[in-house]
Amino acid sequence: MRDFAVWVPYGNGGKLEHKVLPPAPCSPEPNPIEKVWANIKRYLRTVLSDYARFDDALLSYFDFN
Repeated sequence: MRDFAVWVPYGNGGKLEHKVLPPAPCSPEPNPIEKVWANIKRYLRTVLSDYARFDDALLSYFDFN
């Protein structure tokens, strides 16, 4: 699947009559979802050997058993 994105160097936006926006600043803090996945992965590293199946270990994080 192609997204048909066009790569335009930063200074050439005026020639194509497009407004080129500067890149967004980087945030030193992870997104909230990244924190959630980090917590899940940390939990799985500690309990994965206690379960025969990965999905059982994952569901135990959410207490669905």
